[in-house]
Amino acid sequence: MQNIREVYSLLIPLENGRIVLPRAAVSEVTGFVQPKDKPEGAPDFILGFIDWQKQRIPLVSFEAACGKPIPETGRRARIAIVFSIEGRLRDPSVFALLTQGYPYLVRVNEGVLQLEEMEEGDEDAPVLTRTRMANERPKIPDLSRLENMIADALGIAEADEQEPEEASAEPVDELEALAAGEDEEEDFFDALADDDSSKGDPASKDSEDSEDEEFDLDSISFDSDDDESDDEDVDLGDLDDFLKGD
Repeated sequence: MQNIREVYSLLIPLENGRIVLPRAAVSEVTGFVQPKDKPEGAPDFILGFIDWQKQRIPLVSFEAACGKPIPETGRRARIAIVFSIEGRLRDPSVFALLTQGYPYLVRVNEGVLQLEEMEEGDEDAPVLTRTRMANERPKIPDLSRLENMIADALGIAEADEQEPEEASAEPVDELEALAAGEDEEEDFFDALADDDSSKGDPASKDSEDSEDEEFDLDSISFDSDDDESDDEDVDLGDLDDFLKGD
């Protein structure tokens, strides 16, 4: 098994806290658009559908998927486009996740990541674990479970019951693209300290004209201190093993 020492990740703000996802799990972050055509009888966490690259994809609330109220969508609201990993969501293989601001790009390793006790109710939610990063305690979503919840709510068949997909072009190496640039990584700990009053959400600096601005994740890059880590691909399936220290 590949020995993962460091994972380029995104710290994503929600209503009352944050989640952290591997950078490779997120395609992009866009401005908020109002969802439409929510299926009749769909659970609360299915907010409806949005148009993305001329295709309809479901927009979901992680908070509601965890049994909490759906957050209000203020001017800081954004939408993260998350890749499907179970194969049940197709054409395209993504879903949209409601966030409360732009994510921070961070490098996660054993030096900054510690496991925390789960909160009450997390056992029944799509949550793998809860962690401590500096003075933050973000959760790591169970993307497999969340995808299956979405597919079940939309009446999508199990992956092995669907027609096989045609072979697609070789995916872009997300980490190599990130490490290729010359911009420096934003200092995670300084950013958290500076943004305590605004919950660490850099979107508070946005003007109203930025509501429809697209946040291009591929434009964020930095110089790595570790040449070896630049060449490592992140397999989403290895994340849980990495957190457990295997």
